[in-house]
Amino acid sequence: MWRVLALDTRSGDLPGLAENWATFIQEFKHCDDWLGTDDAITLGKRLTVAAPEIATNLVDAATQSPCIIHGDAKALNMFLDTDGLGADGVGSTTDGLGSTLIDFQWTGIGVGASDVAMHLTHALTAASFDEKEELIEHYLALWRDCIQEDIREGVQPRAVRLRAVRDQCIL
Repeated sequence: MWRVLALDTRSGDLPGLAENWATFIQEFKHCDDWLGTDDAITLGKRLTVAAPEIATNLVDAATQSPCIIHGDAKALNMFLDTDGLGADGVGSTTDGLGSTLIDFQWTGIGVGASDVAMHLTHALTAASFDEKEELIEHYLALWRDCIQEDIREGVQPRAVRLRAVRDQCIL
């Protein structure tokens, strides 16, 4: 049975969040100037306070527009190759880049955008988020191009609609 991924699946992490974040700041503040700012220093405490409301909103959104999500879409769980094939030898892509996901421990029902958000937080630098509007526009343009390419290549309309619905889960 599918479960809606929510705070209760990781509730043991919340009580130590602020303390663990403070330790992280102490250990790594020399690596990035942002880690010395008030925003960074207070982030653990602010997340601890905000987490229950955020979790409630995400559960509500997942209930209204359910999507099967990986749940841990960080870079460590993704493998990309340049020959255009995934680990199973299929999954060819037009750009010559294939991908494979591993570690499905947190797979469940959720908000599809959470997988995209987690991946972006692992794949981009903090400075990249200064151009978040451009990133979103670029993502949507690529998505539209993929749908239009399917139509040009004669993919059956039903398959195009199913792909659009699937892809909408991550918007």
